[in-house]
Amino acid sequence: MTEKTLTVTLKENAKYSDLYTNSDVDFYVNSNIIVSDLNHLEVRTGDVVRAVTHDFDFSSNVLLKMHATAETPKGTTVPAELHITLSPQGGENYNASCVWKEKSSGADETYFDEIITSTGNFKINGVSKQSKTTEIGDNDFGTHAITWNGSDALTFLFELSQTDSNNSNLEHSTNTEFKIT
Repeated sequence: MTEKTLTVTLKENAKYSDLYTNSDVDFYVNSNIIVSDLNHLEVRTGDVVRAVTHDFDFSSNVLLKMHATAETPKGTTVPAELHITLSPQGGENYNASCVWKEKSSGADETYFDEIITSTGNFKINGVSKQSKTTEIGDNDFGTHAITWNGSDALTFLFELSQTDSNNSNLEHSTNTEFKIT
């Protein structure tokens, strides 16, 4: 076990929609909640940052997860999850993978499909690894080989842009960052 600081950040987005209510964002390492009950609406005024000390076991897979829910204007709760997995490959070699999961149905899914343009970009230490259009369901951003000595900072950033074609001043997402130091 290695004690590290994990900083999780929901990046500022002044255009984030205030139409959502009952927003709840939780962060996990594997199945352990490390930060809970963040209000996603706070990104309208700045970064939402939390730092915790955690004992990591880098000899096995490490799942960094963000789970978010919000109530839509249509009165339904829409969940979304970001999964970033760090898998040891021996020595300082790791595979890092990213999956964005968005669940919606009915009128909310129709709204997403017809009104929202959504793209995601997975970055490791500032370098883009994969960028693509996202849709309802599981969006796989691939598995990427990295070298990490365990002492330098390791940053995973998922940039999610969900723009509203009816209102250019309205966005439905924010960027999420995990930083291990």
